[in-house]
Amino acid sequence: MVQASGAEAGLHAAEHETDGRDEPSRGGVRAVERAVRILRAFTPERPWLTLAEIAEAAVVDKATARRMLLTLIGMDLVEQEPIGQRYALGLGVVALGASVPVTVDLRNVAAPHLAGLARETRAMAFLSILREDGAMCIERSHGNPPVDVRIWNVGESLPVNRGAAPRLLLAHLGAEERARRLARPLGAATAHTLTAPAALEADGALIRERGWAVAVDDIVEGVSALAAPVRDARGRVAAAVSVSGLTPQLIGQDGQPLTDALTRVRTAAAEISRQLQDMHWAR
Repeated sequence: MVQASGAEAGLHAAEHETDGRDEPSRGGVRAVERAVRILRAFTPERPWLTLAEIAEAAVVDKATARRMLLTLIGMDLVEQEPIGQRYALGLGVVALGASVPVTVDLRNVAAPHLAGLARETRAMAFLSILREDGAMCIERSHGNPPVDVRIWNVGESLPVNRGAAPRLLLAHLGAEERARRLARPLGAATAHTLTAPAALEADGALIRERGWAVAVDDIVEGVSALAAPVRDARGRVAAAVSVSGLTPQLIGQDGQPLTDALTRVRTAAAEISRQLQDMHWAR
């Protein structure tokens, strides 16, 4: 008879336990769903959590959360403070994220271009893709900005109506998919955030016509962004390259994007597109 490891035993115990606080989705495995809820409890704003906070966010009791955490620690997906009672995501999560096929080529190709773009514009440079919950940042680079605005961490999503890159990705969806997303409630971060579907449709038409997007003050007052599309071998928009910084760095006194900054963003996006397409046809 083969004896289960400690990690396996923890999963089996959690799977068979019923505390009445939650039910697995149809066809789901309770232990797996609980483990995922625990991992999702951590956010860029709250990277360190106590056992009680994790249990509350994952909708499990503390005993179950503790057993699941021990299993996740053994798999390098969670770590615990050497002295203290708090937990955080482990390096194993980073390794998993880096292996997602849809992002591997994109990130590898884009990384040096983002670094150069950030350095040249002295702004934050981002690479993002569209997900169901919004535009997700999958890579970013610092450019020694005069003021470091901490927004849009890797793995974090922004609503499709906030920021140049999210609105650019929204604009290049098909009409039916755009309508579906615009039918959802769209909140505002500032007085400048577009929330009306008609306004976003008009903005999207302009983005498609000129080939780039601009956002001013719609996430944080005094901060602007520029974005351009990354296209795959079929010409479809696969991602967005963008920069974000203080408005005077990117926007002129006439309210239009500074030519140099916009040109650099569009050039970086075009070069990433070309390399991705070359890789596709070389396979």
